[in-house]
Amino acid sequence: LLKNRKVLGEVEAYFGRVEFQGRGSPHYHMMIKCKDAPILGTDPLDIVTNYIDKYVTTYHPSPEEDAQLHELVKLQQHRHTKTCTKNSESCRFNYPRPASSKTFYECGDTRQWPLCVDTTA
Repeated sequence: LLKNRKVLGEVEAYFGRVEFQGRGSPHYHMMIKCKDAPILGTDPLDIVTNYIDKYVTTYHPSPEEDAQLHELVKLQQHRHTKTCTKNSESCRFNYPRPASSKTFYECGDTRQWPLCVDTTA
């Protein structure tokens, strides 16, 4: 689907793995290499950010705007379970979280990735 429809641009390579959650709900982890995509740590950070922001959003349309997309996005939202409220009444993963107004990068060791935000300080 991604390769034929070019939703994210021209896909040069991809790798993925299907995993199943507690009650058998499948989900997919995937890495995609898109032709001419900027590279974090090589290309200027604003170029990388603009590329990501072109394809990734936190927008959740109302049922009136787009009923089908509204239902699909609901499937990707965190729902509290016994796991996230273990030893507490509130979610230990701090959900729900507000949407970020900008794309940011957490790279840990900024000595290797000088263009990333240092979140270890």
